[in-house]
Amino acid sequence: MSILESKLNETSAAKDYPAHGSAEEKRPDGVFRGMSVQLNGMVTSKVMNRKASLLTAAIKKYEVQFVGLGEVGVNWKKANRKRLLSLLPELTGEARAMTANNTTENVAVHQQGGVATLALGEIINYYKKGSKDFRHLGRWTSFTLQSIQGHRTRIVQAYGVRANRSNILGSVYQQHVRYIQQHLNENVSPRQLFESDLLWQLSVWRALGDRIILIMDINCHVLTGKLSRALTAEGVDLKEITKEHIGSLCPNTHSSGSEQIDGVWATPDITVTAVKWLPYSESPGDHRSCIFDFTTLSAI
Repeated sequence: MSILESKLNETSAAKDYPAHGSAEEKRPDGVFRGMSVQLNGMVTSKVMNRKASLLTAAIKKYEVQFVGLGEVGVNWKKANRKRLLSLLPELTGEARAMTANNTTENVAVHQQGGVATLALGEIINYYKKGSKDFRHLGRWTSFTLQSIQGHRTRIVQAYGVRANRSNILGSVYQQHVRYIQQHLNENVSPRQLFESDLLWQLSVWRALGDRIILIMDINCHVLTGKLSRALTAEGVDLKEITKEHIGSLCPNTHSSGSEQIDGVWATPDITVTAVKWLPYSESPGDHRSCIFDFTTLSAI
């Protein structure tokens, strides 16, 4: 049994908790519905098939129109199937996918980290391909929603590199240490580099007039962490929407954690109407998945 399969079994056996939030199964009129999913890898066939099945079931049950996926864990250069959508054959209708992984290395098919987005169904009418992590480390990817004469909303999926040191050579931390050693003449940690780069990129998008929805496993408390506080600063202007809508009822989001480290952030010009954290039994990875609604009028 692989390490990934062992972790999957541990998560499956963990005590489940009920959903938290107000979003109904049927998506209301006049809103877009997104979903946040932390996959924690999907390389081996057993892990891939189970997570793909859970992801597809949640998308169909809750009528989800786009998904942000964290820690996909695939080096697409070496994968047998080169496209994310090929791993989700039960999804029907038109769809778009964007993936981002660390392309500065090409060691094995399993590569920790990486992110992706899926856009599904009628939302494709407003979809435009976005940009990825400019350092090619797979830390974030994005796409935009825009009507002909309306607003432009950028959907960003990011993965927050952990601050604590890891000695595992394949870890995200060590991947980024190698990048810093090879490409930067700076005394900076992977976490510091991630924080400064993400904040700069978000501020650029805001200066261009983008409304922003950011989906992220931030790997610190979503309100009190250093990056969490920086996201609220002038010029970035993001607010964590799940705490705002559910408050103290927001649960820990990792199966073995004690606090909320996954969140969804939005700029004030996005009108959020509903949020729900799903139980682990409906979440493909070892983090709770989240669905959230925001008005179409505020987005396009």
